[in-house]
Amino acid sequence: MKNGHDKVPVSVRVMGKRWVIEYREQDEYGLCDYKQTKITISEDQSLENMRDTVLHELVHAISNEVKAGLNEKQTATISTGVLAILRDNPGLVRFLTD
Repeated sequence: MKNGHDKVPVSVRVMGKRWVIEYREQDEYGLCDYKQTKITISEDQSLENMRDTVLHELVHAISNEVKAGLNEKQTATISTGVLAILRDNPGLVRFLTD
């Protein structure tokens, strides 16, 4: 992978469905394909931005699955806020995932 990001996730489960995450050159930071359950992420961005983009696209996937209809601004706000909470509270991550 470009920029040395070798520990990136290549698949995740969202609401019981397997989603593939593909990293490639593209104009957009990230795209979410609901029909193919696939997320594509631009590999030409910093690791910090890539993490935010992956979570952003996952929020899009969740919104689609639960028919929440979140718009782009709502998705960006939620994903950036959740990522900040997870980073600032590693004990919370352990509590939620144990």
